[in-house]
Amino acid sequence: MWEKEVFLKDGKKILIRKPEVKDAEELARCLSEIFTTDCLTLARYPEEREITAKAEMAFIENLKEDSRSIFLIALDGERIIGTCHFSAYNDSIKMRHRAECAVSVAKKYRNLGLATHLMKEGIREVKDLSYEQVELEVVSTNRNAIKLYEKLGFKKVGTTPNGFKEKDGSYQDLDKMVLFL
Repeated sequence: MWEKEVFLKDGKKILIRKPEVKDAEELARCLSEIFTTDCLTLARYPEEREITAKAEMAFIENLKEDSRSIFLIALDGERIIGTCHFSAYNDSIKMRHRAECAVSVAKKYRNLGLATHLMKEGIREVKDLSYEQVELEVVSTNRNAIKLYEKLGFKKVGTTPNGFKEKDGSYQDLDKMVLFL
């Protein structure tokens, strides 16, 4: 099994690896925490995604069959503290060169370099899958995330005005960013 130890800015040693079925319950806990604390920057509200050990187990099992996706988890001991997912943007012949990605880190571990480690490892892995570019959307006001993506080589290629409509009726713009591999 592939795994890599990395060190955060505070010196803490973290393990990055691909998930196993035994991680399903812990992955559900981590994702529930992230979805609860990051509603404003994620594409879905917590109630729009089934976050259970059973659902995460099925997701992990499906990854074994999906040769065009990369999913990484970061662990502090046995606790999952971050995830990074790269998958096909579309599987049509004209678009199969494009991957999309998302990264999420538990609040306590932010600004310590974990998202950078996860993204770098994911980008390294996704290059081997014949993708030519990686794309993402980020809330235009999420300066920390935009700074991370720019540091990794992503370029802003446009903005979708009112890309998110919140429950209260307010809107957020989304920036489209691309990394050419």
